[in-house]
Amino acid sequence: RWADSHEIFVYTNEGIREYILKLTDQWFGLTYIQLAVALVVAILGIVNWAVNRNFSVRWDLTKSGKYSLSDQTKKVVSGLTEELRVTHFFVSGDRGDRTTASTQDRLREYSLLSKKVKVEDVDVRKDPKRARAQDIKVAPTLVLEYKGKREQTNSGSEQDLTGAIIK
Repeated sequence: RWADSHEIFVYTNEGIREYILKLTDQWFGLTYIQLAVALVVAILGIVNWAVNRNFSVRWDLTKSGKYSLSDQTKKVVSGLTEELRVTHFFVSGDRGDRTTASTQDRLREYSLLSKKVKVEDVDVRKDPKRARAQDIKVAPTLVLEYKGKREQTNSGSEQDLTGAIIK
């Protein structure tokens, strides 16, 4: 049945030229779209980097304001006149990893309020000499140094941290 059927494709120079132009138009059109998308992604990446580097904006979307600092804390931290050094001694791989993470998050909030707040995390297992030198008996412990005074607390709660700053 197919043996008697032969088809011959004959392209003239004009036909070949149109076919090639159609293919190149499609290819270049796709390339321009890809370049435009890559450019938009690059611009968004640069804007994201610049905003995160220069601005520390965070929103607490919980109804209770669970992740927001109180007005009193904001006032105390914003009013710091000297550097506040906070050393957070913790034990990695401990059951309190969630507590450690929440304390680190809270300390980050404090440091975002004022550039005078300097936070350092010290893993007691990795640096036991440092913990002994600071006379740390229990982890987690926070050591706050401000205006020549040294306060210690075992709680990373906002109330205890702000209270230690005020003392």
